[in-house]
Amino acid sequence: VRPDPNLPNLYVATVKQEVNGIPVFGSSAKVTVNSALVVRSLSASFSALEKVDISGEVTKEQAVATAKAELTKQLAKRRHNFGLSAPIDAAAIEKATPTAAKIIFDPKLLKRGRTVTEATRLTWLVSIDTCRLFIDAKTGKLLYSYRDHRSFTVRRIVDLGGRTVPGSKVAINEETSSRADAISGDAMRAYHNSGAVRDYFFTMFGRKSFDDGKTSKYGGAIVSYVRFGSAPAAHWCPQEGYGCPSAHAAVYGPGYAGALDVVGHEFMHGVIAHETDLVYIEESGAVNEALADIFGSLIELRTRGKGGNWVLGEDLPNRSTAAPLRSMANPGMSDSNGLSLFTANVPYDDATNRGQPSHYNDYVQRHDAICETTSDADNGCVHFNSGILNKFAYLIAEGGEHHGVTVTKVGRIKLGQMAYRALRTKMTRTSGLQDASFAFVDACYDFANAKAESFAESDCEQVENAQRAVGLSSPTG
Repeated sequence: VRPDPNLPNLYVATVKQEVNGIPVFGSSAKVTVNSALVVRSLSASFSALEKVDISGEVTKEQAVATAKAELTKQLAKRRHNFGLSAPIDAAAIEKATPTAAKIIFDPKLLKRGRTVTEATRLTWLVSIDTCRLFIDAKTGKLLYSYRDHRSFTVRRIVDLGGRTVPGSKVAINEETSSRADAISGDAMRAYHNSGAVRDYFFTMFGRKSFDDGKTSKYGGAIVSYVRFGSAPAAHWCPQEGYGCPSAHAAVYGPGYAGALDVVGHEFMHGVIAHETDLVYIEESGAVNEALADIFGSLIELRTRGKGGNWVLGEDLPNRSTAAPLRSMANPGMSDSNGLSLFTANVPYDDATNRGQPSHYNDYVQRHDAICETTSDADNGCVHFNSGILNKFAYLIAEGGEHHGVTVTKVGRIKLGQMAYRALRTKMTRTSGLQDASFAFVDACYDFANAKAESFAESDCEQVENAQRAVGLSSPTG
């Protein structure tokens, strides 16, 4: 339980669901109460637990063996490595020490808003490095899998110089007031950009680093590993493992720490992990990615003023404002001839088919060719479907017309306030895209009803218009 971050005399509690001491994967709620313990709001993603049998015959050792065998099969289907700089290999699997714990798995919590026929099961959740595999505790079959690999107050910059394991001194360490004799451009850019990200969250929300001061008075150190191998990507490390030199750190390939919105994006993954820990699969994973994009863009816009924009990764190697990594204003993006770069049933191609959907009707499934031909299929197409919530956020900030719905802009500052409050007080581990959009709406009305931060009900009506414009106005069951 902790005080409400915005409104006085309110408190927010996080609730989790268990059956006979066995947790239900992704099942949680956030409850807001006043000082008299009267419930003011509830956001929940609970399992109905229909006919769940918590007895199992498969042993822990059998589950681990099955998981390793299934993971080896998956690695044989290597696709375009979309969003991850360190694709795990068979050697890493053999070196890893697997862990397994019983957990109740309800697929309905992950596949929000879509028909699900699979039953709720008792499973062994086997963790092998950053890979998570659910093994049926009765049949021993693999039910589901994903990779938990998400593509700071004092700053610590470690320059790997093209290696993938630490082998050099820390380039810059504010904690000890030390620096190396020679500082690479990547290390210096990581230092400045992580500082801009830190300052944004403290100035706008009073937040102390990614963990908000949970580990120390000033928050956890902002650790950045730069020039990681030669892979063109960046990711956040929730734990130490393959491709992750340490936990709670950002890792950047050559040139990637120079993109302020990318640095903000990776830092935001750390914020999300400490606030709600959105499961990095299916719709909740898309929400995770979208929130990282939203704040990456807002940080760049506030820091650079007129030099900021609503495209992401334009400062990355081989990218530009005309050919960015992603666009919040136009998630589908267009080529030089004005042709869309998004077609779901065509294989991914960096030159001709790498865009995102901007409406819920175009939600990308794992079996769609654009996703199936990338490693993003491992996580349920999170880097594609985040475009739907990205467009929703852009319309809130800047307004516009989309799918026949006109939205009057609410502004960038209010977008950030809504998004931050929605994350901290409304979202659960398995909040889907529609859930997230309603969390924004609820956060807006919280501010408006309290007459806080210059919010008015008319602002919230425009947020609801943005919902309709991207097809998120019908709540999930």
